[in-house]
Amino acid sequence: MSLTAGSTAEARLIDLHEVLGRGDFFTRLAEILERDLDVRGFAVEIYDRGGNAFIEHTADGGPGAQPAAWPLTVGGEDFGRLLLPAGAAGRGGEVVALCRHLAPALYHLMLAEEQERLLAINQEQIQALQAMSEVLGELDLDPLLNRLLKFFVDLLQVDVGASRFLADGEVRYEARWGMPRGVLRRLVAAPAREPEDADRPHRLVALDPPGNVGRFRLGAVLRADIALDGGRAVDLYLVTGEERTWDPHQRSLLRSCLPLAAAALQRALDHEESIRRHRLSEQLEVARRIQEQLLPARLPSRPDMDIVGRSLPAQYVGGDYYDVLVLPDGALLAFVADVSGKGVQAAMRMSALRAVLHSLDAEILAPACVLSRLNRQLTADGMAGRFVTAACLRLNLDGGLRLALAGHEPPLRVDASGAVAPLDAEPGLPLGLRDGTDYAETAGRLAPGERLLVYTDGLPDTRDPGGRQYGEERLRRRLAEASGAGAAALLDTILSDLERFRAGAPWADDHTLLVFHRHEGES
Repeated sequence: MSLTAGSTAEARLIDLHEVLGRGDFFTRLAEILERDLDVRGFAVEIYDRGGNAFIEHTADGGPGAQPAAWPLTVGGEDFGRLLLPAGAAGRGGEVVALCRHLAPALYHLMLAEEQERLLAINQEQIQALQAMSEVLGELDLDPLLNRLLKFFVDLLQVDVGASRFLADGEVRYEARWGMPRGVLRRLVAAPAREPEDADRPHRLVALDPPGNVGRFRLGAVLRADIALDGGRAVDLYLVTGEERTWDPHQRSLLRSCLPLAAAALQRALDHEESIRRHRLSEQLEVARRIQEQLLPARLPSRPDMDIVGRSLPAQYVGGDYYDVLVLPDGALLAFVADVSGKGVQAAMRMSALRAVLHSLDAEILAPACVLSRLNRQLTADGMAGRFVTAACLRLNLDGGLRLALAGHEPPLRVDASGAVAPLDAEPGLPLGLRDGTDYAETAGRLAPGERLLVYTDGLPDTRDPGGRQYGEERLRRRLAEASGAGAAALLDTILSDLERFRAGAPWADDHTLLVFHRHEGES
């Protein structure tokens, strides 16, 4: 079998990549083996997750006794083998050339079929979560805060907004619609530009100096306060990128709607408290088990790299998600996402996000393209008040990486000396905010001996009993101190320190960590 460029034999092998069904694939393979190697009986074995081989296909009685075996390899890892009659051993070079085409074509076909299967399963899981949400949706204050925030953003036609639920002066919940956390902190600290007025629960915020916070443009900010029973309140920030004023009609609309929002919030709080002792624990446990199945049971491994991940929900179910896919060329596509809010509603969108991600043809997608396609799907699904921050990373076999962000914290890299620094990348808009958003992509490298942490903001936002945040400074110190540890030990170090810091205080948000460690001296 000659494989010179443009040869008929090569064309037949390349044609394997175009086959859509497994039956047609093995029919085509049988034709190639008979025509080019004069082989009729053969078998293909595939390894399961435990490393055990099972027969995937047998043709013409199989390869016979004591067959010759050639590995099927993708990305440096064997996933099966081709068994031919013993006489084929004398034509090993030609069989190796065949397997170079056969392995990626079969792997990609199996991956596509697995994606279709996962989509069907995910649809059932989404329907289960939706059925639960009809029972539990209104028990959570967080979804209500998000819906109300989006309502007021649309009502006053502003660009972004944020709201905070406070109890006894402490922030218990926070909702942000397209607004970075740092911008919200600045707005909370800013003084009012208009005097307090009991008959007017809204006022403009003075920006000193006005303009940008980093790359975020501030033009005009309106703040509204919603007082609730029991020392609780919600403050609302509505922001435009350009200077503007709100006319009396808009202010009248706001003044009329704020009492309705207060009534809805108070009703949700009263309902939450009245049923606190009657939680539907059995249904929540079912939801937790469903969500656990959505996270990867096992992350891929490479000889040069260790990968570990952990996702811990603040409630029974959460909205964080991570995954690492092995691409046909051996590269890794890593994805970490944080759905706004917590609980069942966030888990529903997380489940939908995973279904879309696993349906993409990851072989041809760059990280920026992955985010664009996910954004297009999420903006079309109509789940108002929900958006997703995400980090998508491609790690090639030579250590080269490409990163794209959608409103997500940049990953932290720890070099061999223990120095910690974030990967430089454009922040981008969160997914689900605006259709047609383009995402920037930056290139870098993970050198041997370096580690990489991708995480969600629930980690630095963790608070101790006194209300202090864990923060990114402490996170970087712990990473530097544990820079000599492997991926699993590094992850355990951070989580143990987080538990000590929290000291029993309730989790404010889901938190997820994904750690990569490229071994020293390997490529």
